[in-house]
Amino acid sequence: MRKTNLLFLCFFSCFFVLFSFQEKSFAASETLEKVFDQAIRLYQEKKNKEAEVLFLRILEEDPTQIRPRQFLGLIYARTGRENESYVMYEEIIAQNTKHWGGHYGLGLLLKQQKNYELASASLEEAAALAPKNINIWLELAKIAELQNNHANAVKPYQMILQLAKKGSEQAEFAKSRLEDIGDDVGLAAQVSSLIKKAEVLVKAEDFEAAIPLYEEAALLLPGGTKIRYILGDIASRGGKIEKAELAFIEAIEIDPNYLPAHYALGQLYEFLVRIDEAIASYERILKISRDEELPQVSGAKAALFPLLDRKEANEKTAAASDFSDKKDWKNAEKAYKDAVGIEPERGLPYYNLAHFYHQVGQEALADIVIGEALIIEPDSKGLHLLSGGVNLKRGYYMKAMEGYIKVMSLLWDQQESLLYRKAFSGVVEASVLFLKARPQVNLLFTEGLRESAKKKNKKALSLFLQASARLPESPVLANAIGYTYLELGEPQQAYLQFKRAIDLWSGYFPARLSLARAAAEQHRFHTAITSYQRLLRLPLSDLDRLNLSPVSLKKEFFEVVLGWQSTRELTRRLFKQGVAAMSQGQYGEAINLFQAAKNEEPENKPLLFSLGTAYSSSNNFPQAITQFLELLMLDSEYPGVLMRLGILEEKSEVLLKAKQTYEKILKLGDKKSPEYQLANKRLIEVKSLLKQRQFASRHQKRGLKVLLAENPSPEMYERAIWDLQRAIDLHPKQVTYHYNMGLVQEKSLFIGQAGLTGVIQEKIWNDPHFFDQAIASYETALRLDSNYLQVYNRLARLYEALNETKKAISVYKRGLALGLSSDLQEIKNMKQGLKTITKRLSGRLTVNTTRNSNLAVSDPPEGDVYNALSLNFRYVLYEKNRLIIPLSYTQTTTTYFNAQTFFSSSGLGLGIERRILYPLTYTLSTRYTSSFQEGIGLQSTGIRGNTALRYRGSLPNRASLDYSFSSLTFEGDPSFDRTNQNIGLSLSQNFLRSHTLTISHRFSVQDTPGNLIFNSETYRTNLQVQRRLSDGKILRASGTVSIEIFTGEAEIDNSPFASLSERDAFIVNGGALRTRFRKNTYFSYGLGLTIPWSPGVSLSFDYRYEKNKSNLGIDFQRVNQNVALDEIISNKASARGDFNRKLWTMGVTFAF
Repeated sequence: MRKTNLLFLCFFSCFFVLFSFQEKSFAASETLEKVFDQAIRLYQEKKNKEAEVLFLRILEEDPTQIRPRQFLGLIYARTGRENESYVMYEEIIAQNTKHWGGHYGLGLLLKQQKNYELASASLEEAAALAPKNINIWLELAKIAELQNNHANAVKPYQMILQLAKKGSEQAEFAKSRLEDIGDDVGLAAQVSSLIKKAEVLVKAEDFEAAIPLYEEAALLLPGGTKIRYILGDIASRGGKIEKAELAFIEAIEIDPNYLPAHYALGQLYEFLVRIDEAIASYERILKISRDEELPQVSGAKAALFPLLDRKEANEKTAAASDFSDKKDWKNAEKAYKDAVGIEPERGLPYYNLAHFYHQVGQEALADIVIGEALIIEPDSKGLHLLSGGVNLKRGYYMKAMEGYIKVMSLLWDQQESLLYRKAFSGVVEASVLFLKARPQVNLLFTEGLRESAKKKNKKALSLFLQASARLPESPVLANAIGYTYLELGEPQQAYLQFKRAIDLWSGYFPARLSLARAAAEQHRFHTAITSYQRLLRLPLSDLDRLNLSPVSLKKEFFEVVLGWQSTRELTRRLFKQGVAAMSQGQYGEAINLFQAAKNEEPENKPLLFSLGTAYSSSNNFPQAITQFLELLMLDSEYPGVLMRLGILEEKSEVLLKAKQTYEKILKLGDKKSPEYQLANKRLIEVKSLLKQRQFASRHQKRGLKVLLAENPSPEMYERAIWDLQRAIDLHPKQVTYHYNMGLVQEKSLFIGQAGLTGVIQEKIWNDPHFFDQAIASYETALRLDSNYLQVYNRLARLYEALNETKKAISVYKRGLALGLSSDLQEIKNMKQGLKTITKRLSGRLTVNTTRNSNLAVSDPPEGDVYNALSLNFRYVLYEKNRLIIPLSYTQTTTTYFNAQTFFSSSGLGLGIERRILYPLTYTLSTRYTSSFQEGIGLQSTGIRGNTALRYRGSLPNRASLDYSFSSLTFEGDPSFDRTNQNIGLSLSQNFLRSHTLTISHRFSVQDTPGNLIFNSETYRTNLQVQRRLSDGKILRASGTVSIEIFTGEAEIDNSPFASLSERDAFIVNGGALRTRFRKNTYFSYGLGLTIPWSPGVSLSFDYRYEKNKSNLGIDFQRVNQNVALDEIISNKASARGDFNRKLWTMGVTFAF
C-alpha cells in the first residue's frame, strides 16, 4: 500500500533506524546488555529522560560504545537539544570514521534543520560506508524530493528496489514514488521541469495556464497518483470543477488507498453540495485507515460527522413533514425535536420546530423555541421573520413589529428582496391589527372599571383578562388585573401582574407604585426598595398624577426600609447559622436554615447565593441551578453567579446551556476579571466537550450499524469496534457505549455462527480468555450504572459459556440484589439463569390479604376478607446435559374472617425438564395434592400430570404449549369427584423496552361422573400488559374472557324471571319450568402494582373486577339447592349464575 504522508515517512525512517542499529549484538558485558535493552524499551516508549540516564550510564562504564551515542543523538534531536545531538554524532565520527551511524544521524539532524545540502552530503557518506542500508537511501530520496529535484531521487529509489525484498512495504513504496516522479533520470528531469514552470504560474494565481503543464506531466507519468492529485487541486482552485473531479478519480483508480485524493474529492463534493458523494468519499478514507494522526483521516472524520448529522437531521425533518401531512402531530413533533437533538447548535432545526408549532397553533411554544434559536443565530432573518408571524398571531403586535423591523435592518441594502417585502408587510399588518384591537379593548377595559367600582371583582377580572388576551402587551391592563387580584385576596398573582406591567413598560409609574407596595407586603425588599427609589426620583408633576406627595412617598419608603431592617435581623441570624453549618460540612442543615431565611426574605441576594452554593456542595445540582437562576432574575449581570451557574450546568451535562452562560460572561466585557478569564477557559473546554459528545454519538451510531447488517464481515466488526472505542474515548462515562461495545465484541466472536455452536464451544474450551474483551466492557458498564439491567444476563451468560459458574452466580445475584420487580423480563431471566446453574433449594413465601366483595357469588352479595399464606419450594435433584429433574412442594393456607373457617391445600411434585434444541424445552411433571378444611380434616386428594413445550426466541420472546390431566377425589362426598384435562398456549413479547405483552388461551374439559350437572368445557383467553417504571416498580393491566359450557345435564331455565320469588309464584300458579344446557360467560379486568422493597422482598397491590353471565338467568344454586359457602371455598362447586364482584389484594413476597 502506498504511503506518501510525511508523518508516516518519519515513523518509517525511525523504525528502520532502530532496526538497523540493532542488527549487530551489543559488544559489552552481560550487565550492560540488560541495561541497554531496558534503555531501548524506554526509548521506544518515548520515555526520553529515563532512557537518556541509562545510555549515559553505559557510556560512563564503557566510553568506547557507539550505539548508546547513536540513541542519545536521536533523543537530543527528538527533544529539541540539537546542539547536543550534533556533538554526539561528531563524537561517533571522530571515534570511528568508518562507522556509518554518525554520518546518518548527522544527516537526519541537518534534515530536521532544513539544511538539505549538508544533510544530503552526510547521508551520501553514510551510503558509501553502508551501501545496503535501505534507510539511508530512503532519506536521500526524501531530501531530493523536498528540494523538488526529482532526478536526484530516482537513483535512491532504484537502490531501494534492488535491496528490498520484492513485494515488501519498502519496495512497494519506492515503486510508487518512481511512478510519481518518473522511473529514469531523464523522465524525472522532464517532469520536474514542467512542475517547476507550473508552480511559478500557480504562485501568480494563473491557474488556467498552469493546468496544461500539470496535464502534460500527468501524461508522462501514467502511474502517478500525486501528480494527478496536484492537478485536481490546481483545477479546483482555478474553477475547473470537472477536470478536478476527473483528476482525483484517476488518482484513486491508480491507487485506491491514496488518502489525499479521497479527501480532496470529498471536499470537492461537499463544496458542490453533493452530500451523499462527499459522505461516501470520507467513509472510504475511514475504511482505508483509522489512524487519526494522519491529517486526511482526522480531516475526513471532522468533515464526515457533521455531514452525517446534517443528513440524519434532514431525514428526521422530512419524516416530520410527512407526519404533519397526515396530521400525526405527535410523531411530527417528536421527529422535529429529534432533528434539534442531532444538531443542537444549528438554527434551522429550531426554525422547523418553531414553524411546526406555529402551524398547529401552539404559538407560545413556538416563541420559546425561537428564543432558543436566536441565542445560536441572533441575526437569522428567517427566525426573526417567523418571530414576527408567531407574535402577530399571539396578539403581541409590538413584539411582532420588533421582529419584522429586525429583518428589515438586516436587509437594508436589499430592499427589493422578498424577505424585506414580507417584513415590511408584516409591520403594516401588525400596525393595522393593533389599531383595530384598541377600540374593542377600550370597551372591555371601561366595562371592567365599572364592574370594579361596583366591587364586582370577579366579573371585572374576567373583562380585564378578555381585554388582555386581545392586547397582551398593554401595561395598563396588566396593572388593572393586578389591582383586581389584590381585591380578590390573591397577592402573589397581583405581584406577578404588576411585575409584568413594568416589564412591558418600565416607565409606567402607576404600576411601579403598585409593584413597590405589593413587593413590600411579600417581603420582596429588593424589588420594593428599588421601585420606591425610582419613584422618588420623579418630578413633582409626575407624583401629582399619582396622587402622591414627596412626603407621603418618603414615608412609605422609610416604612419599607424599617421593615426590611427588622426582617434582616432574623434572616441574618439564620444566615450565620447556615454558614456555620456549611463550614462543618452539614449541608442539609445549612439548606434548611437558608431556606427558612429565604421564606422571610426571598430576594436576599447573598442568601440566594449561599443557598445555591449549599445545594451545589450537596451535589443537588438541579436545585442549585434553580437558586442561581432566581438570583439572576434580580441581577442578570452578576458574573460570579453566572460563573457558578455555568460550572453547575457543565457538571449536570447541560453543555449547550453552559456554553451560553459562559458567552454571557464574556459579553459583559470585563476582560481583567477572574470570572471573564475563567469563563473564557471553560468556554473553550465546553466547546471541545460538545464536539466530543457529538462525535462520540456519531461513532456509536456508525458502530451499531453492524448489528443491523446482513451477514456482517470480520472487517465490518473491526470497524464497528473501532468506532465504539472512539465513542468511549470521547465520553468514557456513557454507560450505553460500554454496553454496546460489549455487545458488538460478543457478536463479533460468532461471525457465521448461531450462538454457542460446537465450533464456538471448542474455541472457548481452548481459549479461556475468549470473551475477555466483551466481559471487560460489560463490567465497566455495570460499574458506571448498576441499574443497567440488560448487562447482567449477557455478562452471566458469557461466564456460563466459560464454565465459570461461581462468577455467573455472582452476576445474577448482583442483579437480583437491586430489589427490582420480579415481573421485569430481565429479572425473570436472571432468576431463571440462577436457577439453571445452581443446584440449590429455592422458594418463595407470599402473604396476601384480599377483600372479596362477593365471595359467595350470591344475590345479595356476601363479601369476605381472607388472608392467604403461600409457600413454594423447589429443589433440583439432578441436572446434567440439559436435563433437569426438580422436586417441588407447595402449600397455600387461606383464612376466611366472616365465614370463620380456613382451607389449606398442599402438593408434592416431581418433574423432568429437558432442552431438546437451543430454543425449545419440554417438561413432564406429576404432582400429588391434598387439602384440609376446618372441622372436616382431610377434604380431598388429587393427582396431576403435565407436559409442556416451551420456546424462547425473538418473536415471540416466549411461547409455551402445555397439556395437563388431573384427578380430584373428595373424602366422604364422591358425587363431587372429577377429572380435568386442559391444553393451553401462551405468547409473550417485549416492546418499547419497558413493556411486556402476554396473551394466552386455554381449553379445558371437566368430567364429574357423580354430579353430571358440573360436566363442562371451558375456553379462556387472557391478555396482560406490564410496564417497568424507572424506579423499578411494575405496573400491570390484564383482561380475561372465559366461556364455560356445561355438557352433563340440562338445567332449569330461570332467564324469564327477574327474581326467585317471581319464579316461585309462577310455579304455584301451575306454570311449567323449561330446561336447557347452562352456559357461563365470564370476563374480568385488573390493575396491579409491584414495588421492590429490599433484595428478595416486594410489595404488591392489585385490583380485579369479575363478572359472570349465565344464559339461565338468576343464580339459584345456593338459595334453592342449599349449596354451602364452604363448597365454593373448597372447590366442590362453582358459580353457575349471574354475579359480579371486586377483589382488592395487597401482599408481600419473600423470595430466596
